[in-house]
Formats: sequence, structure tokens, C-alpha cells
Amino acid sequence: MNQVLFYILFIAALGLAAYNAYLIDYSDFMAEENFVAIVSGIAALAAAVLLLILNLSKKIEAKTKA
Repeated sequence: MNQVLFYILFIAALGLAAYNAYLIDYSDFMAEENFVAIVSGIAALAAAVLLLILNLSKKIEAKTKA
């Protein structure tokens, strides 16, 4: 994976997580309207973690081949 593409996708995932955190109504956290924002925020954070794992595995693969 190209490093530029990695950084673009990682920043997009963090941006989506931040946007969804902004949409959550913290005064009534368990409201029905918050469900989509909470699930989307968790999914965006999971995507960011998966991108970090992929980047780390690519670095390990490059070191083992060298």
C-alpha cells in the first residue's frame, strides 16, 4: 500500500470518527437518534486500527524479505 494512500485513508477514518462523535447527544446518550452516530464512530475507529495493523504488517514483511 502506498504511504500517501495510507495517510489519506487514516485521516479520513479519524475524521469520520470525530464527526460522528460530534453528532452524539451526550445529554441523552442512550437516545434512539444516537445509535447511528455511535455505531458509525466505532466502525471508523475500527477502520483506523485495521489500517495501522496493515501498515505494521507491511513493514514487518519488508524487513523479513530484506
